[in-house]
Amino acid sequence: MTKDIEIVTLFRYLTTHPPSNHMASLYSNGVKDLQLELTQKEQSILEWCIKHPGGIRIADNGLALFMKNGNLRNRLLLATAIIECHPMYRDRFLNNDPVKYAGLKFILAITQSACLMSMAIVLFKWKKWK
Repeated sequence: MTKDIEIVTLFRYLTTHPPSNHMASLYSNGVKDLQLELTQKEQSILEWCIKHPGGIRIADNGLALFMKNGNLRNRLLLATAIIECHPMYRDRFLNNDPVKYAGLKFILAITQSACLMSMAIVLFKWKKWK
């Protein structure tokens, strides 16, 4: 697996778009500078995410639950930080418009999070990572 596939997979998960060359180089330099080497288990999880892109949300929740300080989780946080600082995505993070139906959206978000967390628990407890 090449670094490029990892970068594209993570950025597509976070933004639904592949990263620009500048963002990809920032990510690569960040991984190198922060020494975010993956363990064998984290490498297996990343390979599973690349094979099953729809499951990345579940794996991300599982990493947040069971591997909070893992390097794969830190790589996701690095990619998120790069995206937050990019002018193209600033409206996603600095949206000042009032939210319509805030209570309903909050309840739906909580329900979705609970479902994802339960799927992550099942995935991380029963799947045997290499």
